[in-house]
Amino acid sequence: MRHWNRTIARLRIHGTTRRQVYTHFLESELPALQPLPLEPFAIFESGMRTVHPDGHVEVQGAFYPAPLEFLRRELRVRWDRHLVRLFAQDQLVAVHPRLAPGQFARRPGGSPLETTSTQRAFQEQLLGRCERVGAELRFWAERVIEERGVRAYRTIQGALSLIRLHPRERVLQAAARAAEHGLFRHRDLRRLTEQGSGPSVARVLRAEHESIRPLSDYRLEDLV
Repeated sequence: MRHWNRTIARLRIHGTTRRQVYTHFLESELPALQPLPLEPFAIFESGMRTVHPDGHVEVQGAFYPAPLEFLRRELRVRWDRHLVRLFAQDQLVAVHPRLAPGQFARRPGGSPLETTSTQRAFQEQLLGRCERVGAELRFWAERVIEERGVRAYRTIQGALSLIRLHPRERVLQAAARAAEHGLFRHRDLRRLTEQGSGPSVARVLRAEHESIRPLSDYRLEDLV
């Protein structure tokens, strides 16, 4: 292939330029070439995300703050191994370093305790739902907000989901214990709730019941 390129291909007269291929490359194309980039092209993934009322978007289990004017609006997100970029249409509105699942990126120049009117309204809605479950859960939720600011919203939503899986009284007992010991993570509340379930009771199979037919009804002779 090299011999063919050196002796035939680059010596031929090109049908469009009417010039020798290699001469045209040296005189016209080579001076226009730019140096190769120092790093390979970044391969990224892309998707649409709605900004949660806590002001963050979720990317593969980690959470990244968006500008507060985009609360509840949809943004395009692009991420690679190193960075997460947020776009409103084609405008870049935020850049964050990539984080491990479960972590929250910091808002540049802001405090995690800052809230907007939209966030405060959502916060009151969450606290109202907790209060309808019980005073213990609301008290725990208020402590979580004091500790974590807007990042507490998802934690409280996770706590409310426990009501669908466990008895209300057990969740309230766990919330009281969690508040007493300063445990403000969803996994802590879930663990305490599950611990309060007590030992499982082994089920006893009954051999006799009015709905159980006797074995004589299943004789093979009756099936022939």
